[in-house]
Amino acid sequence: VPALTSETAQAQTAAPKADFVVSPSSPAVNEKVFFNAATSTASDGRTIVRYDWDYGSGRQDSGMLVWQIYTQPGEYSVVLTVASGARGCEP
Repeated sequence: VPALTSETAQAQTAAPKADFVVSPSSPAVNEKVFFNAATSTASDGRTIVRYDWDYGSGRQDSGMLVWQIYTQPGEYSVVLTVASGARGCEP
């Protein structure tokens, strides 16, 4: 009687790449700043399903197109984190 074994293979997919455009690029204090993450990419067969933003000001947001108003002058480090899922699994 032959021995039967099973193996589980997990496909390795490339992580999605977060990318965004800021407008205006040099905003004034109290000016609305727009962030557009439409240039973010997912690996083949996948799509971006979540966009999470940290504006470096204590405020967070989610979405592909968002905005923020900075009320104090200074440099702010904006972080975009994206998550991908199988195509057709969008929320």
